[in-house]
Amino acid sequence: MTGRRPSRLTDPMADRVPWEAAPEDGRPDLRPGSAGPRPRIAVSWSRSRLSGVSPCPPGDLPFQEIDPEDRLLRAARPVLGRLAAAVAGTRMTIILADRRGRLLDRKAGDRSLNARLDRLSVAPGFLYAEDTVGTNGVGTAAEDRRPTWVLGGEHYAEWLRWLTCVGVPITNPITGRLEGILDATCRFEDTSPLMLPLVLEGVHDIERRLYEDASERDRALLEHFLTVARRTNRPVVAVNEQTIIANVPAARLLGPEDHALLWEQAAETLTGRGETRRQLRLARGLPVSARCRAAADADRRVGAVIELAPGRPGFPRGASPGERRPSLPSGLGLVGRSGAWRRVVEAVLRYARFGEPVLVVGEPGTGKLAVARALHQLGASPDAPFVICDAALAPVRGMRAWLGGLAAKLTADEGTVVVRHLEALDCRAMAGLRGLLEAERPRGRPWLLATATPGAGPCPGGWQAVRDRFPATIEVPPLRERLDDLQEIAVALMRRRRAGSTSRFSSEALQALMAHGWPGNLSELERLVAELVVRHPYGEIRLEGLPVPLRGSTPRPLSRLQALERSAILGALEEAGGNREKAAAALGLSRATLYRRLRQLGIQLERVAY
Repeated sequence: MTGRRPSRLTDPMADRVPWEAAPEDGRPDLRPGSAGPRPRIAVSWSRSRLSGVSPCPPGDLPFQEIDPEDRLLRAARPVLGRLAAAVAGTRMTIILADRRGRLLDRKAGDRSLNARLDRLSVAPGFLYAEDTVGTNGVGTAAEDRRPTWVLGGEHYAEWLRWLTCVGVPITNPITGRLEGILDATCRFEDTSPLMLPLVLEGVHDIERRLYEDASERDRALLEHFLTVARRTNRPVVAVNEQTIIANVPAARLLGPEDHALLWEQAAETLTGRGETRRQLRLARGLPVSARCRAAADADRRVGAVIELAPGRPGFPRGASPGERRPSLPSGLGLVGRSGAWRRVVEAVLRYARFGEPVLVVGEPGTGKLAVARALHQLGASPDAPFVICDAALAPVRGMRAWLGGLAAKLTADEGTVVVRHLEALDCRAMAGLRGLLEAERPRGRPWLLATATPGAGPCPGGWQAVRDRFPATIEVPPLRERLDDLQEIAVALMRRRRAGSTSRFSSEALQALMAHGWPGNLSELERLVAELVVRHPYGEIRLEGLPVPLRGSTPRPLSRLQALERSAILGALEEAGGNREKAAAALGLSRATLYRRLRQLGIQLERVAY
């Protein structure tokens, strides 16, 4: 995304069509040894197959009512009217779609063409994303972000192969973000090379109107951004509650998860002294120094401008930025770059060398057992057994029988024994376990590890009675304290669920996830990933693709303290079944204070399901 003023699109024939080579029926020759489809179309067909799109006519396409006050639709209406007049009397229709590929409006076209399009749901409200119907002028232009011809049989869906479409992306002139697609569609036999110039001119006019329609605040932010960006070659980003503007170096450097980090710093700057400096580690592991300054006019702040420079935060003495950061064995999903997670990695690498008993503590679902597996893989011989004794099963098997089984495993010659759910033991069983652990046994193997959740179980805190039997303790942080790692963890879980998955969260979706409290930690995230990877195995997962309860956030940046407060309020509301008076009482707040915090934290209750 790059900030720029509206300008006519360059290289309008970027998707130049070889008219003289186009087959008469519009169907490319796909037989072995043939030239096949054009390269861009072949790539689009491959994406369509990977997304599981069927070339056969679908049942019901996804449909959503159109908001008549949609910003893009409002800006485009006069332009659509002019284009409709220009093609009146021809067998061509003009289509406007949003960035997702949902059709917003359709203008002109003769009666027979429109009737047939209606039967195929090529009408406002229906979704024509590439991962829904395959290669088409709207969805493929949105994926490729450049002007796109789709001629007849180049459509992936058989039921669209009688059409020719040319789609051109509409870009926000302030942020450079994709806003939608303008498309001209006709029967294949009516294809004309004049369709592209017509659509390009329409896109130029819509972008100009979007710029004029942009708030005065966003235009002021753009001016502050340009002032800084013109005097440096470094990455520069400007942000406020609704807008992100980046120059080309920043666009190449940053990912959606990095945007969330910058939003957090911007929020701190705008509520503080007007300038902050931070040492950050980006998603790719690159360290940077971020200088953030408030962007202000005479009487108001319009956002913040962040200038990035290479940095050396967090490197050990003698290390260089080119060195890989310490990591745990692949395949366990133990990834991250936050300071909290780096401390866990350093502790695992340190304790794995010594072979002393290790206690791994943390909230449920934080990945304690996976950390124990990492200790085993790093500290034991490759073929050594990894044995789990789950204390949660002790009440079922009987405490004496369970302790006897553990004693037998601790006399083995090698391997690792993990006492899982240590907190599940009652006080008598804990005393028996202590006696067992105090017995003399050869140092080294089997290696003893244990996991525990503080404050849980029939004897809260009782596991402290055996804590001195473990010379080393690793505390695994909850996910809400590792929000910088969220995107990386989710991507790792997606790839573990589905090999070859390229899914990632958009910046808006990631901001919503970072605003969630994650009471179930990694286990809760893994359940979400299992659901999303089925529906979105490839490409970007946008805000509207998240479950409804996770959409109750706003793109306004929240500090971590605010994110925790938001999580507590949503939890109280859920327990109260949505009753705000009961939730306020449970939180120790007046109802008026709760309403005020709901507004300040951007919680939209009509979008949250209970």
